[in-house]
Amino acid sequence: GTGKSALARTVAHLWNLNTVEFAFTGETAKSDLTAVRQLHQGSTQWSAQAFLEAVQSGYLIIINEYNTAYPDVHSVINGLFDKAGLITLPDGSEIRAHHDFRLIATGFPDGPGVKPLNEGVENRFGAIIALNYPPYEEERSILEFVAEGRMERASLKGIAELASISR
Repeated sequence: GTGKSALARTVAHLWNLNTVEFAFTGETAKSDLTAVRQLHQGSTQWSAQAFLEAVQSGYLIIINEYNTAYPDVHSVINGLFDKAGLITLPDGSEIRAHHDFRLIATGFPDGPGVKPLNEGVENRFGAIIALNYPPYEEERSILEFVAEGRMERASLKGIAELASISR
C-alpha cells in the first residue's frame, strides 16, 4: 500500500544486492525458516530452508509483514543478529550468517493478525522507518513523474483521487 516493499527493493537495486523476499503470516513456523526433516535412503536428515540458504549466501532478505509472525519465529532472526550470528539446527549443525547478509523487514502498525514487537526485537534493526500514504497532491505528482508523459494528466489525477478516496 504505502510502498514499503518497493522501497526495500529499490535500496537493494541501488546497492546492487542479490535479494530474496519472504512474506510472514500468522501461520509462519520456525521450521519455515530453518530446517525440515526429509527421508533420504531410509534415514531422516535435516534440510536447510531457502531462508537459511540466503543467510549463508549473503543475500539481502526482505521479509514482508514481519509483525504478523509469532515471537518464536522472530527468535530465529534474533539469533542472526546476536554476536555469534548463527542458528543451530535440530541435528546440532550450525548455520552462520554471511558477513554480507542484510535484512529489511516490513510490517503494519496495526490491523488483524498484527502482534506488537518487543523492544528487544526492534533494537536489532539499524533503523525503523514509518511510511504513510502521501497527500493527494504529492501522490499525483509522483504518478506524473513515474508516467513520464505516457498517460494524460487528467487520468493520473483521477487515479490519485480514487486512491485517496479508497483509503
